[in-house]
Amino acid sequence: MSVRRRLRSRLLAIVLLGLVASLLAACAKSGAAIPPPPDQPGCYYVGYYDVSYSVSPYGEYTARIFYPALSNGSSVRANASAAPYPGIVATDGLLSTWPMIDWIPQYLASQGYIALCFTTPNPSSNDSAQWAYGFEGGISKLKSENSLNVSPIYHMLGNPSNLRYKFGIIGMSTGGAGVMEAAADNPSGEIGAAVALAPGADDQASVSDVNASAAKINVPIQLQVGSNDGLVPPDSVSSSYNLIPGTTVKEFLEINGANHIGYLNEEVADFVQQLGEDYPCTIGFGVQHQVASRYFTAWFGRYLKGFTAYDSYISGSEVQNDSYIYYLYSSGRGYQGDN
Repeated sequence: MSVRRRLRSRLLAIVLLGLVASLLAACAKSGAAIPPPPDQPGCYYVGYYDVSYSVSPYGEYTARIFYPALSNGSSVRANASAAPYPGIVATDGLLSTWPMIDWIPQYLASQGYIALCFTTPNPSSNDSAQWAYGFEGGISKLKSENSLNVSPIYHMLGNPSNLRYKFGIIGMSTGGAGVMEAAADNPSGEIGAAVALAPGADDQASVSDVNASAAKINVPIQLQVGSNDGLVPPDSVSSSYNLIPGTTVKEFLEINGANHIGYLNEEVADFVQQLGEDYPCTIGFGVQHQVASRYFTAWFGRYLKGFTAYDSYISGSEVQNDSYIYYLYSSGRGYQGDN
């Protein structure tokens, strides 16, 4: 290749890289006024790296942090074009580890969040407080990583002494029960929005703790469940919703045809479904992911980023015309779908 052609190729590559960076920045900046559709992956590449943290009395939690980046991959350079970003802590449930539900933090990172997904020290324990402590420890870990100048997310959450955003938490099953406990026990007020996916507990002590916590929740919280959930019946989630004070911003969504394991990564859900551990997911796991993400992304976007355009996904036309939503209760307003 001639010198001229090599120079031309390099110049073209530089122009293309600049164009990509400009598009990413434009996408990020426009998000404040015109947020992306909540049921479509966002405009960010996703970087990630592994961490751990200890929380007494339970021990060491392992986790992976996902963040908006300039390319996909491990410890790649962060995309700071729209920083600071809100932080979210995510987890799964009993007998699960974070790689079994990491589609959620990856999705949220693509939408402009920094998401930590953790595994409890003892995933086989049915003590829901173990998950609640994990959320609190996860928030502390995100804050410490934000202050560490060698961290890929250094200052991506904002000025460590005065963070702009509160944190979100999202968990499934026993992790969802942990969401409710953490949302109730929020002494520093750092939790600004919560989502519990099919929240449930296996022992009576944890059930009592979750019920007691529900009555004390005062942060915006969304509860989701599938109509075909064979492990956590929709009626039990609806009962939890009713225990949350009427003065709290809250929402209950029942997804028609979704099941319990459908909140896990698709390949994991496929395997578990073959074991007959749940009622069938009649809409398909991919559709369940799309519907679930549509509404938890809208919830976080509204109550962490202030995107009022998402109101139609919370109690307006978007959710009321969604054939996949069978029951919706939003801060006292009820709606029953046609299916």
